[in-house]
Amino acid sequence: MGSAGHERAVEWLVGSLAAMGMAPSRQPFEVSGVVRLAEPPRVEVLDPAGRVEHHLAYRRDFVEHVKSASSPGLAGTVVAGIHVGQSGNWIAASNVPRNLPELVSEGLARKVSGVLVPRALGPDGFFAKQPTTAAWLDLPLIEMPPDLISSLHGHSIRVTIAR
Repeated sequence: MGSAGHERAVEWLVGSLAAMGMAPSRQPFEVSGVVRLAEPPRVEVLDPAGRVEHHLAYRRDFVEHVKSASSPGLAGTVVAGIHVGQSGNWIAASNVPRNLPELVSEGLARKVSGVLVPRALGPDGFFAKQPTTAAWLDLPLIEMPPDLISSLHGHSIRVTIAR
């Protein structure tokens, strides 16, 4: 909301409706709880010495969960499943959790850095924005295509999310 892309989308929609013979009008209204990022999130894959091997592409390889906690550059090894979660690791969820707050609570108890959650890309090859009314989460969550999550098992990553 309020971005240049949002304004272009509004203009396109108004123009498309007018082209169909309709008389669209804009009616302003207030929206609360809009999340703004201080900078685009980063996910970096690290080599064994902790140096950046490569960066994942935001909105093509990953996206932050809309209610994710911030992450000041937390690094850790990607491991499969919370049952093996050790302090500092990034947990790779094998499927979309049914109870995200419960997964977050368990991750916090195990002192993990965060959770990678599988999510499919849209037909255009990007992640779609997902508005939600869910409560804020106390742990960083990153959404990625399942095959990318699998390829990261055993690798170290560093995640930065600045709100």
